[in-house]
Amino acid sequence: MTEIALNSPYLSNGASLLMHDRKWTREAIEDIVKDFHKKGYKILEPKLIETPE
Repeated sequence: MTEIALNSPYLSNGASLLMHDRKWTREAIEDIVKDFHKKGYKILEPKLIETPE
């Protein structure tokens, strides 16, 4: 799951990554977050994302 999340061709600045509450997500989330940080991405709380009205 980590490889899929990190290497998706659909990820770019401003992209959202939807993750479901599943066992394999819980097992992979720490590595996914660490590797996204290494790539320069930031993890935000959804409520902090501004959208045009």
